[in-house]
Amino acid sequence: MKQAVKRSFIAALILLLCLSIAFVAQQYIELSQPGVIVLLYHRVEQGGIGNKYTLRLSSFEEQLGYLHSQGYKTILPKEIVKYVQHNPPKTIIISFDDGTADHHDIVYPMLKKYGFKGVFFIISKYTDSPGSLNERQIREMIKNGMEIGSHSYSHPLLDEMDISGIHYELKKSKDDLEQICGQKIVSFAPPGGWFDDRVVKVTRDVGYTALFGCEIGVNDLTKGPFVYKRIEVLSDLSLQEFKDLLNPPKILSYKVSQSLKVILHDLIGSKNYKKLASYP
Repeated sequence: MKQAVKRSFIAALILLLCLSIAFVAQQYIELSQPGVIVLLYHRVEQGGIGNKYTLRLSSFEEQLGYLHSQGYKTILPKEIVKYVQHNPPKTIIISFDDGTADHHDIVYPMLKKYGFKGVFFIISKYTDSPGSLNERQIREMIKNGMEIGSHSYSHPLLDEMDISGIHYELKKSKDDLEQICGQKIVSFAPPGGWFDDRVVKVTRDVGYTALFGCEIGVNDLTKGPFVYKRIEVLSDLSLQEFKDLLNPPKILSYKVSQSLKVILHDLIGSKNYKKLASYP
């Protein structure tokens, strides 16, 4: 009896090891595919405030300087349709979530300085609120080559809402932003990066042409994706670690860690995952 239990335990360990190896190998294969990288930022402050989502201006400029020195070019979500035949070399999309005031006061001037353009995903409910972009700033940024996308109307956890609530959040935001911008809003980024099949369907139905999540990876434009992966840039990255983000196979451990978090999230749901993630 003991021998049978021991053999079963060993067999289970071998199976787990094989599955783990296969899982890591799959992650590596995904990161090694050709495609365009989308970088995800949140805030940029003059001195930084000790928040992992808030970069110091000096770090942000160092990163932009590196991209410029290496000959990187930026494209916008609305321009992706031009590249369905190939993945242009050394081409990235730079994105910013939340529509905070620093996006106009700090980020946008820095992008212009280095000849880059970016897409800014805005929570439309907070437009003109203290600490957020106002209508004049948004129109100025569009006039100077930036793109505006939706980050929902009020920033809820969409995968925890019913279908009518999801539709309201996406449609209301799109309508608000199109009125401000005077042009079509084609891209959407779900709050927290969390979404499910219902969110994807509503995103299509409402009229967006691209959804930008938070899964780490590259995007093969020749496959005409609707859901785009993004690589998040956090405040504690060194310049070398930032360089590694531009060579995705080097961030395999980052990708594996995120994939495990996604599995946990899918098991317990967004609300419980948010509580768990904030537990000290």
